[in-house]
Amino acid sequence: MTTSAPRRAGGRTLINLDPGQLVWVLLARESTDRERQLDNQLADLRAHVASIGGRIDREVPENAVSAFKRRKVALPDGTTGYREAYPKLSLKKYSPTAAR
Repeated sequence: MTTSAPRRAGGRTLINLDPGQLVWVLLARESTDRERQLDNQLADLRAHVASIGGRIDREVPENAVSAFKRRKVALPDGTTGYREAYPKLSLKKYSPTAAR
C-alpha cells in the first residue's frame, strides 16, 4: 500500500472522499457575544455542512460550560497558585445510541 502526501489548496486539506459519506458532529458553546449564541452557532454550522455535504450525526450544545475556570492548587514547593481547569466534554450523553 502506498501513501501520498495530503493535497493542500487554499489552506485546506483535500480528501478523496464523496461528500455524501461525511458524518458531522456539531459542537456549539456558550459565548459572551449575544449574536453568536448556541442557536445561531448551530444554524451557521448546519449551513456550512449543507454547503460541503454529508449528514449531521448529532449536535452537542454546551450551554452552561465556559472555556476554562481558574482553580487554586497546591504546588510542590508548598505554595499555592492558580491553574486553568478545562471542562471535560462527554459526548456519551449525546450519543444517538444512548437511552434518552
